[in-house]
Amino acid sequence: MESLDTGITVMLTTRRIPPFSLSQFAACNLDPANFTIIVAKGVIAPLAAYRPIAKSFIHVDTPGATRADMTRLAYSHRRNPMFPFEDAPSM
Repeated sequence: MESLDTGITVMLTTRRIPPFSLSQFAACNLDPANFTIIVAKGVIAPLAAYRPIAKSFIHVDTPGATRADMTRLAYSHRRNPMFPFEDAPSM
């Protein structure tokens, strides 16, 4: 068996924890400023957590029970109008 060094660091947790703090890297003896790219599963939590070190964010809208783009979910009962599906009524 051979090992392959890809230069990729993977941080796994035993419990489901959203990426809500840069301190999570420190808990694993990692400095997030040393990474070129950080991939995090989440829609809102990574924005607040990683904004101090991130130059940009790329949002990926994956299918499932929740989505980054709420307008792509099928709703059978909701009020109308409702942002972001329709523009907010002007006052």
